[in-house]
Amino acid sequence: MRYTLTTLFATAVLAALAAQAGDIYRWKDAAGTWHYADQPVPGAERLSTASRQTAPSDDAIPAESPPKAKPAAATASPNAPSGQVAQRVKQDVAAARAEHCKKATEDYELAISARRLFKAGPNGEQQFLDEDQMEAHRVAARSEMENLCGK
Repeated sequence: MRYTLTTLFATAVLAALAAQAGDIYRWKDAAGTWHYADQPVPGAERLSTASRQTAPSDDAIPAESPPKAKPAAATASPNAPSGQVAQRVKQDVAAARAEHCKKATEDYELAISARRLFKAGPNGEQQFLDEDQMEAHRVAARSEMENLCGK
């Protein structure tokens, strides 16, 4: 029963997405499990096509109007992000970089100011680092900070 409900739900979701996404292909593997994809696979069955969209009626378009040329943006890839989306992505990336830089800077400053450094042992106990290990840790922390912050 659960498998049937899961299959029905997956089919319903795929059908809803198919109205917008285009072709959906389905195939059954050797174990009898159904798989769905938007790319054709040998032996796959096509479930839907993008051409199922309804065409406008003849009286919706005046006969004397010539077809309009598509703007350059409309001829671009349908997967290309809009300007606003691209700007938001850039802002999110910049915020993530700033956060990583801040954390790396804090880690480096802690490594420099700490008198003793330790790492977690195999059982979770603290294993204190010797002078050479502390220096290597500080160098690694400085390198990480420079990579993330561009300093």
